[in-house]
Amino acid sequence: MDSKIKIKIKRKTIYSCLVEALEQNGAKYIQLLKSDRKKLSVETVHQIRVTTRKLEACLELLDSLRIGHKKLTKDLQYVRKIHGPLRNIHVELESIKNIEDQVKAKAFKCFLKKHEKKCEKKLFSELDLISFEKQNIEIQKIKNNLLLKDTPAMNEKAFNAMEAQNLKLFLEFKKTKRAFSPNTPKSIHPIRIAAKKLRYQGEILRPAISFENIDLPQLKHLQETFGKIQNDNVLHKSIDKFLHKHSKKGLKSVIKLQDLVSREQHTLMALVSKMKVMSVPKTNR
Repeated sequence: MDSKIKIKIKRKTIYSCLVEALEQNGAKYIQLLKSDRKKLSVETVHQIRVTTRKLEACLELLDSLRIGHKKLTKDLQYVRKIHGPLRNIHVELESIKNIEDQVKAKAFKCFLKKHEKKCEKKLFSELDLISFEKQNIEIQKIKNNLLLKDTPAMNEKAFNAMEAQNLKLFLEFKKTKRAFSPNTPKSIHPIRIAAKKLRYQGEILRPAISFENIDLPQLKHLQETFGKIQNDNVLHKSIDKFLHKHSKKGLKSVIKLQDLVSREQHTLMALVSKMKVMSVPKTNR
C-alpha cells in the first residue's frame, strides 16, 4: 500500500453513513437476538458476534463526535461475551469436520459436543436477562441524534474528526502488528481486533470518504488469517483438557489431531510474519 491515503469527498455525509450503519446492523442485531431465544444455531451465534463488533465499531466513531453511547456499548459487549464460549465450540467442531479424512477423533468430538450442550444451556439462561426492546430504543435514540446533526457545518467538523480517528486506529493497528510474535499467542488477538476495527470503520465511512490507498479486502484477509491462528489456539487448549481428563481413551487419534493443528498453525504463522506493515497514513482532502 502507498504511504499516502488519498481521500475524495463523495455524495453521502458522514452522519448519514453512521445512521445507515446503525439502521442496518441494529435491525439485524435485534432480529438475531430474537432468533437466538427460539433456537441457537451455528450461523446465528456467529452473526451475533460479527454484528456486535460492527455496531461497536460504529459507536466508537461517535466518540469523535461527542455523542453518548456507553449504555448500548456495554450491552453489546455483554451479548458478544456470552456468545463467545459457544462460538468457540462451534469453530472447534468445524475444524475437526474439515480434517476428518485425515484423523478420526470420535472421543474428542463427543467431548466437545458435551460442552456444546452445557454452553447452550447457559446461554439460553443469560439471554432471558436481556431486553432487546430497550437496546432497540437506545439504537433509535442515537440514530435520531445523528440525524439532527446532519448539517453541512457539522459534517465539515465530522470529516476532520474522522481523519483523526482513522490515524489513531491505524497507529493502534501498526503497534499490534509490530508487537506480534509467532511464539507469543497473546500477541495474536490484539492485531486481529485492531484489523477488524480499521476494516469495519473504513467500510462504514466509505460512502462518504474514499481512502483510496487502504485495501479493505487485504485487511479482511489479514483478519481472517489471524482468526484461524486464534481458532487453533482455542482448539489446542481443548485438546489439552481432553488429554488431561482422558489419558487413554482416543489418545492416539487426538495426539494426531494435535499435530495436524500445530502444523497448520505453524504454516499460518509463517505467512503472517511476512505480511508488510502499512506506512503511517497522510490524508489529502
